[in-house]
Amino acid sequence: MLLWNMLLRGSALRGAAPEVPAEENRRSSARYPARRRGTVRAIALQPTVPWDVEVLDVSREGIGLLLKGKFEGRPEIGLFLALLLKGFPRPLRVQIVRATRVKKGRWVLGCRLAGRLRVDELQALTGTAPGR
Repeated sequence: MLLWNMLLRGSALRGAAPEVPAEENRRSSARYPARRRGTVRAIALQPTVPWDVEVLDVSREGIGLLLKGKFEGRPEIGLFLALLLKGFPRPLRVQIVRATRVKKGRWVLGCRLAGRLRVDELQALTGTAPGR
């Protein structure tokens, strides 16, 4: 919640994600800052245009994304996306559970992963060993 509030107030997106107090954290597993770029596409019958994203933070069960570029309207809650991250060996299937506009054409998306990340995958996304 604190990260969402910082973004809504226009704070810088650079640096480590702040620690979120337990009472404000709705995730069931710990989150870690991660700065990785990639793209997402809606999982649909018709081909869709990819959107550029930056990973803000990640947990074993969810991921926070900054959706960049031209995006008309509000991202649809419940929409499934295929997330392709540079340097990550496989696409991730995620579902949008929260969408907050931070400025024109930019959205912060809170997403649930379709399956839990393994510890080594979490380490690959964050560049560190959890618990350090």
